[in-house]
Amino acid sequence: MWKRLLDWLLGRRPAAPARPAPVARPAAAARPAPAPATAAAAEPPAAGPAFVEANPEAERRLLPAFDTLLFGSDERLPAEALNPVERQVYAQVEAQLKAGLAPDSLPKLPMTVGLLLRELQDPLGSQRRIEDLVRRDPALAGDVLRIANSPAYRTGEQPISSIESALRLIGQEALKSIVTAVLMRPMIQIRPIYFLMFGSLLWDQAMGSALAARRLAQAGAGEGEAIDPFVAYFAGLTHSVGRIAIFHLVADTFAACGAPLPPRPHVFRLLMEQYGSILSATIVRHWGVGMQVPVAIHDQSRIAKGESPAALMPFSRLLYRARLLAVASLLRREAQWEEEHLAGALAVHGLALWQCPELTGLARGS
Repeated sequence: MWKRLLDWLLGRRPAAPARPAPVARPAAAARPAPAPATAAAAEPPAAGPAFVEANPEAERRLLPAFDTLLFGSDERLPAEALNPVERQVYAQVEAQLKAGLAPDSLPKLPMTVGLLLRELQDPLGSQRRIEDLVRRDPALAGDVLRIANSPAYRTGEQPISSIESALRLIGQEALKSIVTAVLMRPMIQIRPIYFLMFGSLLWDQAMGSALAARRLAQAGAGEGEAIDPFVAYFAGLTHSVGRIAIFHLVADTFAACGAPLPPRPHVFRLLMEQYGSILSATIVRHWGVGMQVPVAIHDQSRIAKGESPAALMPFSRLLYRARLLAVASLLRREAQWEEEHLAGALAVHGLALWQCPELTGLARGS
């Protein structure tokens, strides 16, 4: 697991990623037959990639196709077509979201993450303070030591046993990504209360978006605006936290209603599509990380409502493109779309999966 995590975080491409075996999904969720999968596209030759014709229709269907994968069904119902209990739950949760959730009910940024990120972002940050913060979290300290002792870093015969030595070896830039991913994962993943793969797939999409956003920022894809690769990474990783909060709100409201049957995915999907990005922006703003990230996340809701990404600020466009790359990678992994349709969808924004090779490390169960 740690080798795969390290590959993700540092942008290395596995030599020969194995395709995972299919995972059973809930029997109640009818799943559409996947389109025949073609062979995965190889890295382009040195002369450059072959021309791919842009497919705007495929681009419009790309992100909704991830929701189909997330819930195990492409069936969609409007709110008025829900059954009585579902309508009641939908109305209650929507009322809470429209009124605004109380600050104390919003997901909390893990304390160590907040303190450590502020220290790492401070040009005058103290190395000793960073070491103390890592030691304060035993699980994080263990993770840092394991990664420092991995083949990617360790060069000598003697194991690295001190936090000081481990941090010097890893370096602050890698530490930012490692710490954020390790400590954010429990917040983004959830146990399968209703949908078997929901938490795992949402984490994979968040991780993929983070890696792709960092790669685009490093490549200068901010279109004239310099975007810190780590800030881009953080935006990609956190843009779905609102969906997790909505999932819990819906599940808790169903439980309070004493409904005899589990909820169908329609209630979750409707609320997440309408309020997921807006709530994510609210949560991230509440964490006090500045306005650049929450504005970019909020702008994803404007795109979902039909606004052109070209009308938004460069960071918002970068985050949207990163999300497209992450979803395309997952749809290819799950054999949901043909290669030519994925390539055509990405080509609308001048993208291709070979531009972000670390996405090949998004193997299920990592």
